[in-house]
Amino acid sequence: MRFISCLALTALGFGTARAEDAQQVHPEILYLGAGISHDALGAVGDELNPQSPQDYPDVSTTSWKAFVGVRPIDWFAIEADYFGNAASSATSFGIRSEGKAVTGYAVFLITSEKFDSLFKVGVDRYTLGSGGVGNGTESGSGFAAGVGWQWHFGRVGMRMEYDLERMGTTTGLRVVALSVLVNLL
Repeated sequence: MRFISCLALTALGFGTARAEDAQQVHPEILYLGAGISHDALGAVGDELNPQSPQDYPDVSTTSWKAFVGVRPIDWFAIEADYFGNAASSATSFGIRSEGKAVTGYAVFLITSEKFDSLFKVGVDRYTLGSGGVGNGTESGSGFAAGVGWQWHFGRVGMRMEYDLERMGTTTGLRVVALSVLVNLL
């Protein structure tokens, strides 16, 4: 009986040591970040004004994004992203096209000590709009996906990622972003 008790305590000790090691690799539970992005959105006119789509310029601009996430286990997180106002203006007629989105993601991670690869799948809530001649706005929901890599140095890290936000019948908002993230807990 004494042998079984010692064996159980030893196994419990090894299990505890393993959990502590895993927690030291990725101690973050709550994180947030922000960064600069390059946004591209095509076929805006097809969505806002199918009768005269040539009046709306495509978007290809520098913008920003912000995100907050909860990572309860090492290989999975839930994240909310906000993609800032991606806008572009045509040189003639003063027409402006713009798009923005809020997205909820399930994030799957392949982790190592200082580097993670991530794959994101989720749903976005978007707004497409135009200004100038032929004002129009459309809102809706769509599929979102992303892939990225992040490096972490203690509580601070950097992330590079590519996101695709499906917006109505358009080709979608394509975002390449470089962000700084901070692990709060």
